[in-house]
Amino acid sequence: MQDEARRVVEAQLRSPPREPGSTGLSAEEAAIVRTRYLQSIGQRPPRPSDQDGVAGQ
Repeated sequence: MQDEARRVVEAQLRSPPREPGSTGLSAEEAAIVRTRYLQSIGQRPPRPSDQDGVAGQ
């Protein structure tokens, strides 16, 4: 995990800065960040709600 975190930070440092109007994350980027954060602290992300009904059948 430490090597992956280092690669992410180095890639961010090499990338050009975002334009002022596009500083927010897209929904896809936010989902990836959230999933990786939860995994880094040892938690599993919750399953999508569309699978909840299928699992109970």
